[in-house]
Amino acid sequence: MLEEYLKIFNDYLDIQDIKGALNYFDKIFIDSKYLKVKNLFLYLLGCITILPDKYLDYARTLFNYDLIMPVNNLDKTESKKFIKSILYHYFIKATNTYYEYMENTYSLECKRALLNLMHLAYGVKKEEDKIMGNLFREKDYYNLYVYVDDLVHSHPIYNNIYILYLLLQDYITKDYFDSNKKYTHLIDKVKHKQYDLVLEYYQNINYREADNAEISIIIDVLENIIKEKAKMPVPEVISEKKIVNIDKDMFLDFLISVEDVAEEEGFVILNPESKEINQEMRDLIYYRPNLASYEIGDYQKQVVINIRKNDLLTFDKIIFDLKTEAYNTGNSFKYIEYAINHFKHIIPSEIDAARLAQSYFRVGLNDEGLNALKLAIGIKKYIKNKSYSNSLLNYYMMQDYFTHKKEKNLTRNRQK
Repeated sequence: MLEEYLKIFNDYLDIQDIKGALNYFDKIFIDSKYLKVKNLFLYLLGCITILPDKYLDYARTLFNYDLIMPVNNLDKTESKKFIKSILYHYFIKATNTYYEYMENTYSLECKRALLNLMHLAYGVKKEEDKIMGNLFREKDYYNLYVYVDDLVHSHPIYNNIYILYLLLQDYITKDYFDSNKKYTHLIDKVKHKQYDLVLEYYQNINYREADNAEISIIIDVLENIIKEKAKMPVPEVISEKKIVNIDKDMFLDFLISVEDVAEEEGFVILNPESKEINQEMRDLIYYRPNLASYEIGDYQKQVVINIRKNDLLTFDKIIFDLKTEAYNTGNSFKYIEYAINHFKHIIPSEIDAARLAQSYFRVGLNDEGLNALKLAIGIKKYIKNKSYSNSLLNYYMMQDYFTHKKEKNLTRNRQK
C-alpha cells in the first residue's frame, strides 16, 4: 500500500468527499498481496455510495474469502467474525472487533481508513433503516419494495435485505404458491415459497437479536403473506407427461457442435429433463469418444457435458497452482484460462465454478459468468451439503444482480 495516497484518500473521507476518495483508490493498492484489503475497502465504499459500474460490478462478486481484516498475525476465527459482521452490515460489531486487535494493524493510515469507512457505512445503514422503518410504520409496502429493490441493485447488499426483497416481491404480486418439495437451504425455502419454515427461521433469530429492524419487517411481511395465502384457493397443478425418449440421430448431430463449445468454454449445461431423458442423453454422450458428462441440481437435475477425462491434465499440480495464484493476485483472464483447462476434464468443485463466474463478471463477460454461476449453484445443490453455508444465497444475489443488469442493458439498446 502506498501511504501517501492512502493519506490523501483518508483526507477525502474525513470531509465525506467519497468521489474525491475514489479518485485515489486504485493508486493505493499496487501490490497484489493487499488485494483482500483493497476488496474490503471497496466493499465498504459500496455500502456508503453508489459506485461507478466498474467498481460496483466487482464489489458484487466478492465473497467472504475475498476479504481480510487488515491486522497482522490475527487468529482466523476473529478475522472470520469481523468479515461476517461486515457482510451482514453490522458495522458497530465489526468496529468493536477491530478495536480489540488494531494495535497490530498494517499501518496508522490503514487503521484510520478502515475506521473512517466503517463509521461512514454505519451512518448510511442507520439512514437506510430509518427510511425503511418509516415506510414500514405507514404500512406502505409498495414503496418499501421500491426502496429495497433500489438497494438490492445499486449497492453491495446483505442476506436479510435480499430475503426481504424477495418476500416483498411475492407480497406485492400475490405470488404465493410453488412446489411442495423439501429444500435444504434458506434461500430455496424463500424462492419456493415455504413461508412457514422461513418464518420459523427468522423468529429464532429475533429471539437472539432484539431491536433488529430488518428482521422485524421480514417477520411482519411473512405473517401477512401466510394469512393471505391461507385464504386463497390452492391452484391446480397441471402435470405434463414428459417424453421418455429422444431422437438419437438428432442428438448425436447436436453433440458434434457441443464438442467445440465444451473444449473452448469447459462445459455445456443442458436444461433439466426427466430422469429417463437425462440418462438417455448421458448414454448417447459416450458415443462421442472425446465427451463425458455428469449431473448437477436437486429435484430438476441438469446434464453437464465436458471433455473426456485426461489424467495428465486432471492431476497436473502446476496448472492447479497457476490457477490458484491467478485468483489470489486478481488476474481474472489467467484464472479463466487455467480454470477451463483444469476442470473441463473433471467435475469441478463448487468453489472453482463460483470463482470462474466471478472472473468472467470481473472482465465484463456477463453471459459466461451467469453460465458458470449456474454450474456452481447446480453443483452446490447436487452435493446437498447439510452444513450451514451462505454460499448459495450469495450465488443467487450475484445471479440476480447480473441478470438484472443484462435485462437493463437489453432494454436500453432496444430504445436506441
